[in-house]
Amino acid sequence: MNHNFLLDENVVNRAFRGGPALRIWAGIARNCHRLILSSVLEQKYRAKVRLLRNRHNIDEEVAYQATRLINLVLHDSAKSVYVVPRVLEDRERVIHHRNDWFLEDIAVEFATSTGYRVHGDTCLFVSTDRRTREGFNHANLRVLGFSGNTIEQAAVAADEPCVEEET
Repeated sequence: MNHNFLLDENVVNRAFRGGPALRIWAGIARNCHRLILSSVLEQKYRAKVRLLRNRHNIDEEVAYQATRLINLVLHDSAKSVYVVPRVLEDRERVIHHRNDWFLEDIAVEFATSTGYRVHGDTCLFVSTDRRTREGFNHANLRVLGFSGNTIEQAAVAADEPCVEEET
């Protein structure tokens, strides 16, 4: 199955610890999965990478791997799908945290402007925050093809090989 990942910026933090979060980035880089981005979200990712890569309490090898994989995905146009989200004032919000509303806007814009569902792809939102994940499991976002996932669940999905499209 081909997956589109929308990652909360805390998944970058966790990637610098290794484990399942790093597996998500490796799976996106290795397989044909894609990362859903906006310029704001990319800036947040890059700021986290700059902050974390030189921390003294982080394993140097893990920091190197995380930095390399995150930059590889961000720089590969086949791996990153950029959207310009519109602020959705006239819609009922399902995400409770005001500072995460931009993620909902990105999801709605991706779902309504890219035509990804034609190919049967899935969209996984990944966060460490339970309430934000629950928001992505709300019917308003499920109908758009999104599901809220833990880092561990997303790591399993990222490891899945992609299904080749028939021509």
